[in-house]
Amino acid sequence: MWAGPGTPSEPAPLPGPSLAAMSAAFSALAATLADIAEAPGRHAKADRLGALLADLDDADLRRAARWAAGRVFPLSDQRAVRVGPSALRQATAAATGAPDDDLAAALVRLGDPGDVAAGAIEALVPPVAPTLSLADAEAFFAEVAATRGSTARTALVAAMLGRVTPVEARFLVKLLVGELRIGCWRAASRRAWPGSTGWRWATCSGAPC
Repeated sequence: MWAGPGTPSEPAPLPGPSLAAMSAAFSALAATLADIAEAPGRHAKADRLGALLADLDDADLRRAARWAAGRVFPLSDQRAVRVGPSALRQATAAATGAPDDDLAAALVRLGDPGDVAAGAIEALVPPVAPTLSLADAEAFFAEVAATRGSTARTALVAAMLGRVTPVEARFLVKLLVGELRIGCWRAASRRAWPGSTGWRWATCSGAPC
């Protein structure tokens, strides 16, 4: 746009990055949680989690530490996602095209809806690049919690499962269920590291995650 003949106007400032764009990748957290599940002993598990958390800004630190403890929302937050096993199976079927009977049999065999979703996506859905950020995941959980009606919530979960990688799906579903099953006791996950404003702490205490 020009201010007058032959006189260019001041260029408009470019938009800054969105909060989601600045947020760390959910795939990195999911990969770390998968690694923690395989690590022997509490100290090894805590070291792996600490290595990831040390690189996060304050907002992502709160998200990742909370989710590593198996909680979708803070303890003081009364919201709930209200997505049960049947809804998760329906969402997985809608996202992957897997027959419901096959998913039910896989759940009996594997015992974990997250593993079922990851396996179905890996087997039946074309691979996608990971694009989900921690901020995106937080917004997703908030939207699910705010959505009325099981059918609408199931549709939201199905849409999310249709855009994520198998490892991302595994831990999104595990968080929706509320059971990470990575063999990590929250009390053993306390880590400290230097931050820009001094020492920052992520503390997970209580029951096993």
